[in-house]
Amino acid sequence: MLTRLLLALCLLVGCNSPGTMPIEEEPEAAIDTIEAPPPAPPPAPAAPACTGKGGAPGDTTITLHVGARAREAILHAPPSYDPARPLPLVLVLHPLLLDHVQMRDTVRMERFSDEGEGAGFLTLFPNGVDKSWNAGECCGTAREENVDDVGYIRELLEEVASTYCVDETRIFATGFSNGAFLSHRLGCELGDTLRAIVPVAGTLGIPEADCKRTTPLPVLAFHGTEDKLVPYGGGKPSGALGFLGRLLDTAGTFPSPATTDAFWAKHNGAAETTVSSFARGEVSCEQHEGAAPVTLCTVKGGGHQWPGTLDPFPVMGHATKDIDATEAAVKFFREHGL
Repeated sequence: MLTRLLLALCLLVGCNSPGTMPIEEEPEAAIDTIEAPPPAPPPAPAAPACTGKGGAPGDTTITLHVGARAREAILHAPPSYDPARPLPLVLVLHPLLLDHVQMRDTVRMERFSDEGEGAGFLTLFPNGVDKSWNAGECCGTAREENVDDVGYIRELLEEVASTYCVDETRIFATGFSNGAFLSHRLGCELGDTLRAIVPVAGTLGIPEADCKRTTPLPVLAFHGTEDKLVPYGGGKPSGALGFLGRLLDTAGTFPSPATTDAFWAKHNGAAETTVSSFARGEVSCEQHEGAAPVTLCTVKGGGHQWPGTLDPFPVMGHATKDIDATEAAVKFFREHGL
């Protein structure tokens, strides 16, 4: 009888679990009509630690014998270099008539490669043949003798990785003039080795159809509108440059920066139209957006110079101070995994 009475009371007032107070129902939450953003992709797995690698902080000169030639390069490791911890690597490619040491002084990459305890990156300064690279349409002895500079860079990277702890999934390249042409060629012909490139005052020197890269390649390029060596509108170097212009006159006809920019945008599946990504004084940058963006930074009135250099090249025209190409390159590389 008592049990029936309790059941009746439960039906009237509601019962909770033993020893608890009645729980008031919460009002239903309002439905959010805005879709939640998709989850972020998982981070890329860290490169495995190295074993049995040597190397040391500071500078090391590397000499490779390629055919009958001894080819030299300088590898710079940051003060915090640890032979068990993989570091990314940045290739820095010199222009025609300068060597790797002079290029190093021009870009001053150590300002960024050496910063931060446990951070930083390896920097590799290769040297061309007679201060030149065979980058297709450009330039000098290396082109005339059909030197296999793509093969040399491939061997050099393998040599460095055999001694230093290199994260081979994070290799980048920047170059000036003839070195910029080579950075484009390496992007096309080194498979997927390069993760991003920053060419300064140089365009694609091989036929577009010969570019065999199958994956997108982020590109940040710089070019001056008054560049007489690699004309902003494309074509041959100006005869006003005297000996240097005559030297390059045999190199062929250079595509314009806009043509090369459009090629990489199409290759990457980036947007055809551009948006402004930077504007300061003489410098304006237009970007094709996408997972692998392509950006052309134009220096109004700029000559054949490395933007932001402390030592502009004589007779090569105006050098802007409105952007530091080295700093911009490092920032761009960091956006893509450096």
